[in-house]
Amino acid sequence: MKNLTWQNPEQLFVAQELINKVKSKCCGIKVSLKHHREEWKGKDELYSALYKLYYRHPSACEIKQTVFTPYDECEHFMDGCDVMLDQLYSYSPGLNALYAMSKGIVVVGGAEEEHYNLLGEDRLRPIINVRPEGNDIYNKLESLLANTNKISQLSADSIEYIKKHHCPIKVAKECLDFWEKN
Repeated sequence: MKNLTWQNPEQLFVAQELINKVKSKCCGIKVSLKHHREEWKGKDELYSALYKLYYRHPSACEIKQTVFTPYDECEHFMDGCDVMLDQLYSYSPGLNALYAMSKGIVVVGGAEEEHYNLLGEDRLRPIINVRPEGNDIYNKLESLLANTNKISQLSADSIEYIKKHHCPIKVAKECLDFWEKN
């Protein structure tokens, strides 16, 4: 897997290698939540669903977990993951989720329609939106595990989403345009 960084925006678009990469049938799930904010991010519910999935499908899942990991280690840690669990109580992805998406990692977390509407996005839905209701998290994780072929498409869609909405040059231009108008 090619190592992409935010330092050189052109490297972000070398992502064709990731789009063409065939994902493994193993669903490596990474949980990266700060320990002191667990109740704000729904960590308890995410862990509950994740460990239930692992208990029922131990040979098909690998759980990687971080707590207060330095940036360099976290970047290396993400490599090899197919899926990352982000925040449960959110309408949109956090920065860690966006970074993971730029690497072709499928994100499970907040991605309400309002988020896509705000961006004017009517086609791409790369983030698996979960809600703190019943077994929603577990059901969506199990569905992904049962349909691993979806991982490749969601991975490609994640990279396209980042290129379209979070390209550093595009964002900087939008900031300058806003600043010049006001």
